[in-house]
Amino acid sequence: YCPVTFHREVAHLLSVQHTLIRHHANLLPSAGRPDGYSVKRITDAYIRRGIPRNKIVIGAAFYGREWSGVDGDNNGLYRPGKGVGSVSYRKIKSLLSQSNGYVPHWDASAKAPYMYNPESKRFISYEDARSAKMKVDYAFAHRLGGIMYWEHFSDSDGELAGAIISQAGRLRGDFPLFRTPGGFMLYCKKNVK
Repeated sequence: YCPVTFHREVAHLLSVQHTLIRHHANLLPSAGRPDGYSVKRITDAYIRRGIPRNKIVIGAAFYGREWSGVDGDNNGLYRPGKGVGSVSYRKIKSLLSQSNGYVPHWDASAKAPYMYNPESKRFISYEDARSAKMKVDYAFAHRLGGIMYWEHFSDSDGELAGAIISQAGRLRGDFPLFRTPGGFMLYCKKNVK
């Protein structure tokens, strides 16, 4: 299904905007960067190349990406910054619960959360329960093979995994979960025709 040129196309989509801060796990393209990557854009690319929908499994990130030295325009989104690395969801929740200057934001067009600290000039893009549920909805609406997540241990209280599992249960009933080394995959077999 995937000739080498197609892999290069997908790799290019995933590398777009690495010089600017961007969403880490957005479902849809952002109005601020419609040419950027998203679950929808990558999924559509696979489908155009003939990959069967039921073979496509989308992902939810149980961690975020952090940047430093970010100016406050647009609350840091699509501004220059220096990549710091990944941040566990456990740490993200801790940062949001403290009075340390981080302000949560929601990009309605991209269906993605992010947070910015104007004092420290730090920006974090991440997944939350709301965006994870929207990915489940997307997988079912587009008859995809399912949704997986990574990294299970970053979601110490089970908030994100619980959101995915409960949303899938509300949509179509029980679905099997397959354990992987760092997470689980929800297989939407009942949804595939």
